[in-house]
Amino acid sequence: MKTRILNIPYFSPKSYPDIDNLPFLYISGQLVPYTTVIKYLGVHLDHKLTFKDHIDKLKEKINKYVGIFYHIRHKLPPKCRRVLYFSFVFSYLYYCAEIYGNATKATLNPLQIVQNRILRALQYKDKYFPINKMHKSYGILKLQDMIQYKQSKIIHSLLTGAKKLPSVLKKLIVPVKNIHSHNTRNKNLVYEVKPRHPIGGRLLKSNASKVWNRLPKNIILQETHGEFKNEFYNFKLSSYRESTLNFAPNMY
Repeated sequence: MKTRILNIPYFSPKSYPDIDNLPFLYISGQLVPYTTVIKYLGVHLDHKLTFKDHIDKLKEKINKYVGIFYHIRHKLPPKCRRVLYFSFVFSYLYYCAEIYGNATKATLNPLQIVQNRILRALQYKDKYFPINKMHKSYGILKLQDMIQYKQSKIIHSLLTGAKKLPSVLKKLIVPVKNIHSHNTRNKNLVYEVKPRHPIGGRLLKSNASKVWNRLPKNIILQETHGEFKNEFYNFKLSSYRESTLNFAPNMY
């Protein structure tokens, strides 16, 4: 039987009970076992919702391409090497980034390191070359910024009246104009929930709302997804400053 039971504590991950003390569940006479990690729609969910298992799987999948790209890069022109990134790496990072992106920065950091290694391999850069310059060269966002884009995209869809989003998201993201009818300067923002616990700061209704409210108006006022994406990418890429420090060893 492929069915498993994943018990996620409502109050705190520390309150997770011992699996041996949980009641047994039978379906058609077969025992359904408990588990601490389960794969659902391509995302590995753990009982503490740290997404560490999912990020480790992503890192394992992407890391295998580093050596492959080093071996074949000299046979391909720059445009084809960029296509390789979007074909074999970007699709993994982009899928459900708004979900696993709720992990802590320490958990996400190894995935960012792998992304940097991929870019160095495809762009013929050594370990001293500025990371920001590599991202700007390909026109791609860093992992944390890509997560912010996908979460902000959800808010943008809600505010522009997208019909394909589930109605439950409307309870998580509340526009300020729905709270009061006053013509204030914050009417285009969303209500920012103040978390009571550190884990609450990573939730969509708290963290994503905070990111959205700090975006420039020329981004949040865009009516279409295409315009929103272009403005968001331009804003983030322009913030990638080139380092003036030179850590390369002196060869002369």
